Amino acid sequence: MRVWRVLAVQSLSMLALATPIRAEGLAPPLREWLACEQGRLSRSVDTTRLVALTNHQDPRFAPERGATFTIKSYWVDASKMHSFTGLGIPADLRKMFLRSQDGQKQVRLLVHPESEGLYRAALQGAQRGDDFMATATASSRTLMVWPQNQPARAFFGPS
Repeated sequence: MRVWRVLAVQSLSMLALATPIRAEGLAPPLREWLACEQGRLSRSVDTTRLVALTNHQDPRFAPERGATFTIKSYWVDASKMHSFTGLGIPADLRKMFLRSQDGQKQVRLLVHPESEGLYRAALQGAQRGDDFMATATASSRTLMVWPQNQPARAFFGPS
């Protein structure tokens, strides 16, 4: 199982279909950064130099689409996860991703719409959490993510 890392963007104060970006709630510096990441992306590189370029990702989630989409979250027993938290993790992020339920430590797992099948075993018995919104950065493997209706709490996470 992947190790999940979360990077807070504090200095810049069911499967879903991709929809047009709803970035109006994001801080202006984040909207400008996303416009550069998604709008100035070039796919005209010499792909013969890359070791593996097999990307079977649904084009609806491609960075250049600039779409915002819903991703599910699940509370998974920490014993099923290989995860870590760093020293100094902000309290609001700790509360968003770590909790104790009936004496068991749990980790919130964010699941990209195309990856739910990959985590089927880990999700057995997991409690469904709140949905999050996401948009790809220049790499479809890195998402800007935020709790629904809370774009001021945006952070980066891998897909």
